[in-house]
Amino acid sequence: MSSLRAESVILWLSLAVFAALALWVAAHYAAREEYYPPYSTYSPRPEGAKALYELLKQEGFSVERYGDLEYDYPEDSCVIALAEPELSFSSMFYGQLDANAVWDWLDQGGRLIYASDPMLFEGTSLLDELLKLELGDAPEVEEWRTIPREAESNGSTGGEGYYVHPAVAANELGSGGEGQSTAIWRSYQPGTRFALPDNRPPLWADVSVIEVGYLQYFEWPAADVLLGAGRYGWPVVLYRQIGTGEIYWIVRPEICANGWLNRSDNHRVLLALVDRAAPDGTVYFDEHIHGYQEQRHNALSLLLSTTGGRLLLALGAALVLLFLGAAVRPARSHPQPVPPRRQSTEMVLAQADLYQRAGAVNIIVESLLDGVRRSFMQAFHLTSLPTETQLGAWLREQQAELKPVHRSALEDILYRRTSTFVYTPQGLLRLAQACTKARQLLERSPYKK
Repeated sequence: MSSLRAESVILWLSLAVFAALALWVAAHYAAREEYYPPYSTYSPRPEGAKALYELLKQEGFSVERYGDLEYDYPEDSCVIALAEPELSFSSMFYGQLDANAVWDWLDQGGRLIYASDPMLFEGTSLLDELLKLELGDAPEVEEWRTIPREAESNGSTGGEGYYVHPAVAANELGSGGEGQSTAIWRSYQPGTRFALPDNRPPLWADVSVIEVGYLQYFEWPAADVLLGAGRYGWPVVLYRQIGTGEIYWIVRPEICANGWLNRSDNHRVLLALVDRAAPDGTVYFDEHIHGYQEQRHNALSLLLSTTGGRLLLALGAALVLLFLGAAVRPARSHPQPVPPRRQSTEMVLAQADLYQRAGAVNIIVESLLDGVRRSFMQAFHLTSLPTETQLGAWLREQQAELKPVHRSALEDILYRRTSTFVYTPQGLLRLAQACTKARQLLERSPYKK
């Protein structure tokens, strides 16, 4: 199998593995139950508020989910904020509203329907801060919890000497729906049913019976009790005018949950409040307090925050890793092509031409001839270099061994016959060949005996 074909097979196998992994991830996460924060209109769970969202739409209200911060609440509008009644890490970031921003919005005519368990501090803290901003330096700021305990015909005393003035107090009828007494959220608690009197205010004209979780005493701010329940008329709905705006605080937030909305007339309580707070019919559910915030996507955020974008990034990473080995491995070694064969005389001619250009022809001539003399001296065991006479005599004896051109080239140099020997590259080549042949003859064994 060729290397190119092997790489193609690996590529297709890698893509198949990636596709199988992507399908598994998509199916795995689709099968998982999605987590919803309590009292979110996105949640269909018992502690969610999707049923209230759908109910208001069904009743003809223009309902929208709001994902920006409280600093940008729509002016002169009705916002429903169902605070998260749990002690969790997320509620530390999403459950708190900035009192200054809310007060500025209320002062310009905003209307807030706020639902939160007062025992978990968020609601009490918010209304406390709003009242301080509203009252400024008035003495009532320090004494807003002080309610005289004097007996009045339309009131009843609550715990710790506080006095309640509910607009209407519902009397207990008995147990309601079952629940878990140890659950974290109030929406899972057992219910208690309360009946409103016949002479109730017009606001609650359509409300006969309500059902809430356990009633518990708490210190509430200086606000009107629109709806109370139980022996002491403990608040269910509080009201306060802030600037030119209004705030409705539902201190029993479970009546807004999916599992409680259809109990008794709880849905009528909420419809009455929304009808009063939103005369134009437009309602915004604040979802940013549950962690749902509007995002303006660009190419980068789509890649990072969507499933398709993440899969695309994973595919790109897989392709990069696939070809990384091919990118960094050394290139295949190819043998260098064999240069075409050339004549050995070319180097000699080139050297001869070089010496000629340098004006050193005599040096190479003497060097070649000196090599012959030394070979002659070794062959005949002489103690000194041979004379020209000795070399000439030997050359005459080698007529059968040396070619005439070689013998002539040696004799021309030996006897200085420059008229016949021309100092050219070709002449030097002939001389070099002659000297080589002469040395080969002198190094033969007969001369070394």
